[in-house]
Amino acid sequence: MRPLLLLPYYIHWHYGRAISSGFTIFQNFIWFIGHFFSIGILFKTLFQPWEKMVEERQPGLSFSNIASALLINLCIRFAGAVIRLAVIFTGFICMSVITVIGACVFIIWLAFPLFIIAFFGLGIVFLIKAI
Repeated sequence: MRPLLLLPYYIHWHYGRAISSGFTIFQNFIWFIGHFFSIGILFKTLFQPWEKMVEERQPGLSFSNIASALLINLCIRFAGAVIRLAVIFTGFICMSVITVIGACVFIIWLAFPLFIIAFFGLGIVFLIKAI
């Protein structure tokens, strides 16, 4: 088959099936980042304690024990929220970086055939001038 007859097939593949496959790959990257950082689960459990602490209970009503348990519980929940927010923020940063890289790759992919045509066109022009 002549190379010029293959050009429409290449253009159909380059701007059709390859872009569709690229979007599927990009979607899988975004899904993986969300799954790896467990963003959905961390949002659901944002204000749960980071670690469950078990306290020994003493008989009778003691306001100091209640205040101590309340204060410790608030501190542990705050620490859990801070750590979860840090992981969620890191996940969103990774998603943003992947999105920017994906957009750059997409733009390069769209422009690549034009660069190849320009490269070979300039090569032919220089070849003709050299002869």
